[in-house]
Amino acid sequence: MKFAELKKSLLSAVMPCYFVSGDDPFLRENSCSLIEKQIFGQIIKNNLNKQVFTSDELDPVKFIDTLNTMPFFAEKKLVILKVYEPNEILIFILP
Repeated sequence: MKFAELKKSLLSAVMPCYFVSGDDPFLRENSCSLIEKQIFGQIIKNNLNKQVFTSDELDPVKFIDTLNTMPFFAEKKLVILKVYEPNEILIFILP
């Protein structure tokens, strides 16, 4: 799915998982921001319902625990796993 298609699809529904891939880091990060804005209405610094993990410092136990934890006083929770080789991002939206 291209960025414009993602933007259009988010208007109708937010899927529980997204796989963002591509060579352009600007488009990858903008895709994450677009999904976050759709879920929370805006980008919130220090959001308790957003967790970002990176592949180079991933603790599998903490990652699984985060996926299994309910949102904190919110409808949804956003968990992002950034994989730097081969430039991919996994995004989980949890109810």
